[in-house]
Amino acid sequence: MMSNKISQISNFESNLECLTQLYNDTLNEIAPMRVIRHSDGELINTKVAALQKRRDRFLKKFKKTNNPDHLSKAKSFSKTLKKAVKKESRRIFQCKARSPNPKHFWQALNDKMGKYRDSVLEIEVDKKKISDPVQVANHFASFFLSKVVNLSIEPVTSHSLARPNIPIQFSLQEVESAFKTMSNKKSYGIDGIPQNLFKDTSELVNNQILDVLNSFCRNGLADNLRIARVSPLHKKGSKLDINNYRPISNLSVFSKIYEKCLLSRINQELPGYEGDHQHGFRKSHSTETALLTLQSILASMHDRRQQGLIYSIDLSAAFDLLRPDKFLELFKDILSEGLLYSIIDFLSNRSFQVHLQDESSELKTLDRGCVQGSILGPKLFSLYMARLRDVVVSDEISLISYADDSYVVVAPKNIDQIQDITENTLSKHIEFLRSIGMVVNESKTEIMWIGQPLSNPIDHIRIGSVCVPFSNKIKALGILIQGDLSWDAQAEQAIGKSKKLLSAFRFLRKYLSESQFLKAASANYYGAVFYASSVWFRHIKQVHKTKLTSIHFRMLRVAKRDFKTRLKRPELTQSCQRATPEQWSKFITASTVIKIMRDKTPTFLFEKLQENYFEEKRKPFVGQFFDTSRILKGQQSLQNKLLFMRSINYPWHDPEKPLSNDVTRIELKRTFYTYLKS
Repeated sequence: MMSNKISQISNFESNLECLTQLYNDTLNEIAPMRVIRHSDGELINTKVAALQKRRDRFLKKFKKTNNPDHLSKAKSFSKTLKKAVKKESRRIFQCKARSPNPKHFWQALNDKMGKYRDSVLEIEVDKKKISDPVQVANHFASFFLSKVVNLSIEPVTSHSLARPNIPIQFSLQEVESAFKTMSNKKSYGIDGIPQNLFKDTSELVNNQILDVLNSFCRNGLADNLRIARVSPLHKKGSKLDINNYRPISNLSVFSKIYEKCLLSRINQELPGYEGDHQHGFRKSHSTETALLTLQSILASMHDRRQQGLIYSIDLSAAFDLLRPDKFLELFKDILSEGLLYSIIDFLSNRSFQVHLQDESSELKTLDRGCVQGSILGPKLFSLYMARLRDVVVSDEISLISYADDSYVVVAPKNIDQIQDITENTLSKHIEFLRSIGMVVNESKTEIMWIGQPLSNPIDHIRIGSVCVPFSNKIKALGILIQGDLSWDAQAEQAIGKSKKLLSAFRFLRKYLSESQFLKAASANYYGAVFYASSVWFRHIKQVHKTKLTSIHFRMLRVAKRDFKTRLKRPELTQSCQRATPEQWSKFITASTVIKIMRDKTPTFLFEKLQENYFEEKRKPFVGQFFDTSRILKGQQSLQNKLLFMRSINYPWHDPEKPLSNDVTRIELKRTFYTYLKS
């Protein structure tokens, strides 16, 4: 159908409007737009509807006659109705849960767990409730805009660029590669073209899309592709409070393909420019590698009996404050003329509309900001913040970053100078952030002491006129770190989370089969409770380890409904095919280490692992690690806590035949999971 339509269009080259119209026409033929009417109440079947009518009929008779028999029958029908609604609700849930479409399963599960996010129906402004969709959308648009405007320190200066003499010229291979990496989502931007339709039909229009993208490189991005379709997403708290929402942007699929191609060119021109300290939005990097790096630095300080401190700075709406004029100033002598023009053009003159219940707000324009939800945005922000390493890092100061979250470890040779060095570093750090338009919350800065206290201890660090006291723990990327690396606070947080989730899963068990329940537990329980377990689990106290292990087996008993027989733990593990927390921790740590050794990145962790690595002649490419730490806390360095890898017997470090992630996962499960050995 689409190929026939393309052949009917003349003068098609570089015509975005024709291409957009082609997709919309085809979409209307395949799935025409229609209005779906639905009741505000709960979905009911004919039996439930009949019961509801009979109950209402007796209630009306009671109101007319005051006959108590009518009221009694109405109450009887109410009880029957509640049972019928409950049964129907359970039936609908089970139908969705058994659907072969995983999206239906997770929607049903999140609905039962209270995580389902309905569209915004009502908000409260000046103590007045507003439910009209257009008014609600306009209030959200004004709120999101004012949030950025109020945080902006100074206006964006003029930064328009002349069209480049040598613009970027994408190739057909680059466009095809971009399509291959595009996800198969149903989301769509302001033009209404779903992403999955665009991807599925890309082979028919690749040449035309290439012409359109190259026209963007010559003349700038089309105005309608600069508009983001924004949906408010509830975070927490009251759904009536507009402050409890954040904007989620959906962009046109044409813009996304253009961004993917630009991202590929940026990676070619500036490979690794973000710096080794940046772990956000990079291949082979994650929050886990950032935390392992931070843990290794702190453990090495303890091993050397070195004193120091760590601080983190809180930024307000960091991505929304990226300034195109500052980006141009930072990269005018670094990026090629054509690529710089396309990037600045992409960042400039952005606008958005809030969409609610098929209604749209007024169009709002932004003079700054890195589009959240875009493909190119995270990369541009990482480049924007890259020079922070030149401002902060030295022989005595380490920097670990994940996107806008940064953690600075100060470990001076002369400990008596630590206050002056820290205050000077903080001053330069904040000055740099403000110079590129970021807003710093000094009052939310966290500082924690590392190692033995000083003979004349300091209790605060001064930032301008603000005195920031020391804390006994800081929250880094979702886990609680203490200066003595004891992990008590993190263990207690995990135990509290696991108990809360256990009660929720007990409720869910009656709605799910055993396999569905275990699938849900793997995603919603283990992912939450044992997040970054390669960092902390093997180092917590035995009492905490015992509690978490006990709760783990309680979850398995709920899955098996094993409340009377009381199977032994090995039998539960074998029956449910689930690893224990200790086995999971070894598996995920070994998996991370093998990836680091294979990819040789992150650089800091790779170099540390190399120092403690050796190969046995009897077992080629089955590498081992040895512990060089002097004290127990020093064993928390990644390179010093890998003695358990001696149990791996397959060649995991063959540089000529590196194992894929899938093969590595299978082999490690066979090594560490006892239920696969028996």
